[in-house]
Amino acid sequence: MLKVFVTRRLPSIAKEILAEKFVVHSNEKNEPFPRDKLYNIVADYNAILSTVTEKFDMDILRAKDKLEIISNYAVGLDNIDLEYASSIGITVYNTPDVV
Repeated sequence: MLKVFVTRRLPSIAKEILAEKFVVHSNEKNEPFPRDKLYNIVADYNAILSTVTEKFDMDILRAKDKLEIISNYAVGLDNIDLEYASSIGITVYNTPDVV
């Protein structure tokens, strides 16, 4: 089954919806997910639901193995290197109506 990682405590409905079709793991702390741990998440999960506090630059994205999707629980996308993500097959989404 495909795995999703949620990088920060979000409203429970997010995990409930995802859990219907995916194995969901999450950071239950309401603080930015540590950068050094992002490498493992990018390598081990098929999708990530993140917030703007997590920076997915080229260095982090190079650790990609299974990762196909990053969905940003935010309006903006400036925390993600969109060009590099696209070049290695990662689709990036945002949630424009979250704010």
